[in-house]
Amino acid sequence: MFNEKIFINNLNEIRYGTTKISSMKTMSEIMELLEKHKCEEILTRNSTQTGTKQIAFVYQGLPYMITIPKVYVGKSKEFNEDIGARLVKYYLEIILDWAKLRVVNLENLLVGQRIVQIDGKNYSMLDVVNKMPPGKMLGAFAEKPPELNG
Repeated sequence: MFNEKIFINNLNEIRYGTTKISSMKTMSEIMELLEKHKCEEILTRNSTQTGTKQIAFVYQGLPYMITIPKVYVGKSKEFNEDIGARLVKYYLEIILDWAKLRVVNLENLLVGQRIVQIDGKNYSMLDVVNKMPPGKMLGAFAEKPPELNG
């Protein structure tokens, strides 16, 4: 869905680049939005591997996980999590409304965020696909990508 890191030149490049709304508040709004659209098992966590926030949920029986992107402004070495959370919130608002109106199939839009389990560990489908060596077929996950071993 989103790159883990997003780089923008200045805060005025995007309409909510100067948001004063904290990522904590936005995460709460995202949870309410998911509940409104009948998502279940909504959880948030801080990833110790990437240092990012993630939100997981079940929609129509299928598990999903979305990582809040780190947004870097200009030459700053520090990321702005508040902007990343707003990006996710507005994206989810749109696609959940479209799914409700049957304009789109939500499962197709969120396929990269589907959670798959390999050896008891959860991965997003996008992580699995991105780490598969070029030219390899995913098949039924008969072979794990080398980066997921361990």
